[in-house]
Amino acid sequence: GQPFRLAGTADVHHDGAKSRAAAEELARTWPTTDADALLIAGDAATSDERHLEEALALFADDGRPRLFLPGNHEYWSRIDKTDVHQLLRRELPRRVRDCGWHWLPGDPWRDGDVAVVGASGWYDYGFADEGLDLPIRFYRDKLSPAAAAYVSGNDLRPGADDVPEHARSFFARWNDARFIQGLTDDTLFCRERAESLRKDLQAVSEAERVAVGVHVCPTSDLLPRRPSGAIPPDRLKYAFARA
Repeated sequence: GQPFRLAGTADVHHDGAKSRAAAEELARTWPTTDADALLIAGDAATSDERHLEEALALFADDGRPRLFLPGNHEYWSRIDKTDVHQLLRRELPRRVRDCGWHWLPGDPWRDGDVAVVGASGWYDYGFADEGLDLPIRFYRDKLSPAAAAYVSGNDLRPGADDVPEHARSFFARWNDARFIQGLTDDTLFCRERAESLRKDLQAVSEAERVAVGVHVCPTSDLLPRRPSGAIPPDRLKYAFARA
């Protein structure tokens, strides 16, 4: 077939003060590329107010397909407290399409012998750093032992005998636990996202070329490698986030 060029990016975080200028510069670059289509693989902005719409509007509609899949930040709902399942199934697809973009999860994009599929993916703590040796309950609540000691209402027992001494010293909190509403089982959510992606891949199985976008890292070999041995103290929070 003819050459097909897909421009891709993710994590532009236009609603973040530190990343807004870079996001706007990236959007100004898009019209100058020779790509046939654009894919944003999540985390353009959070779902609250019109942050997402403002981020998507930056990227000019010049007739080329603009494709989108959500990241964890699109599932954040800090103001209106919308349930993540409602966001995923109804609100986000509608809002993205209303902006003139193609919503990929459950609706692969196809042009001749080329297809693009996408899903946010998710995490089931399977990439947890064995060197940290942290009980799974901390990953589920997304609090390191030191952070758990400051957060009321949890039963993580940060000083319990099964928490290694080296894992009690660093403070880390994964904000998905604070801002994603109605998500009670990451492992189940991960399986659902994987099954959705499997169905989308099956739907375009006849295409000669298929590009796949995901937001969450799908395989551990794509993660940064760290030296063997004990985890340096300044890398403990990154080891925690690895899961």
